[in-house]
Amino acid sequence: MNRLKKYGILTIIKSWSFWIPLILAIVSFFLDIWMIPEENVLRFISTGRNVSLALGGMILTGLVILISISDKEFLNFLRESDAYDKLFFLFEYNTVLVVLIILVSMYVGLFGVTDVRFHLFIFLFVHLVLSFLRLISGVISFGEKKGQFETINGLDEENLRENSEIPDRLLKEEFRSEENADSDEETEKDI
Repeated sequence: MNRLKKYGILTIIKSWSFWIPLILAIVSFFLDIWMIPEENVLRFISTGRNVSLALGGMILTGLVILISISDKEFLNFLRESDAYDKLFFLFEYNTVLVVLIILVSMYVGLFGVTDVRFHLFIFLFVHLVLSFLRLISGVISFGEKKGQFETINGLDEENLRENSEIPDRLLKEEFRSEENADSDEETEKDI
C-alpha cells in the first residue's frame, strides 16, 4: 500500500495500459458487439484466467530472478534513485490484477454471466496484458540501470578521472571520500 501511495493511483489512471482496456470494455458494452453464446463466454473467461495464471507465474519468477541477481549495493542504488519502488510496484500491481481476474472468473462461475461481469473481466484481462508489457519495459530499464551500476562500480582508482562527471551517489565510498578530501584541499588552497 505504501508503494501505491508513492507511485500514485494517478500514474495508473493516466497510463495507456488503463485507458485502452477501459475504452474497449465500455465501447463493447454499449455496442454489444460481444453477442457470444454463454458457453463461449465461459470458455473465454476460463482461457483468460489460465493465461492470467501463467502471466502471474512469470511475474513472480521475474521478481525472484531480479532479486537474486541484485546485490545489496545495487538495491541501495535503486532505492536512492527511486527506481526500486517503481519497479517493485509494477510487480505487485500486476500480481494484484492476476488475483482480481481469478476472483472475477470464480464469481462468474458461481453466479453466472452478465454483461457487466463479462466486460469487467475483459477490462481486467486486457489491463493485465498491457500492464505486463509495462512491467517488461520496467525490467529492461532495470537491466540498463544494472549495467550502468556495474560499469561505474567496476571503476578502480586508476580509471577514475579527476574531471569525471559521475554523480557522487554512484561512486564507491572510497572514491567519494577521496574526492571530498581533494575538494577540501583545493578549498583550503584557495583561501
